Amino acid sequence: MFREDVPVPSWRGPNQELWDDLERMRAHLGSAGLDRQAHRVIGVSWVSRVGFAREVDGTYLEPMKPATLDAGWRLLGYGVADRWLLSGLSNCGYTEEERDAWLRWGPHLNEHHLFSDLDHAFAFREASDLRVAEHAPFFVLGLWSRRRVM
Repeated sequence: MFREDVPVPSWRGPNQELWDDLERMRAHLGSAGLDRQAHRVIGVSWVSRVGFAREVDGTYLEPMKPATLDAGWRLLGYGVADRWLLSGLSNCGYTEEERDAWLRWGPHLNEHHLFSDLDHAFAFREASDLRVAEHAPFFVLGLWSRRRVM
């Protein structure tokens, strides 16, 4: 949700609360009276090393609009989340015993608290699948930013 006072349609796309159509999202913002405010649009992409169709478990491989990102998008980094977009980094609590062992991932996070390196993101994904089996499988997600003035 953008703001509590701006209702959003019940259907935005097949994957959780993510929009599947950028122009439809922008039109909705405009119709909600947010057309004169600056917004940062965040895009989410699933990253796979074995082919996304082989990894799908609770997520949907459906066409998005636009189908690809143009040069105006900037990669913020890679997150690791389950099918409900629950972050393996920040939403799966750590016990005191685990905390010190898992601090080793901190130096691999960038200023956005995301992985900059895909190898580290995939290694964290594998570790999260084992550590939090009830949320497995985890996915590596690319998070992209685009400054947009409506």
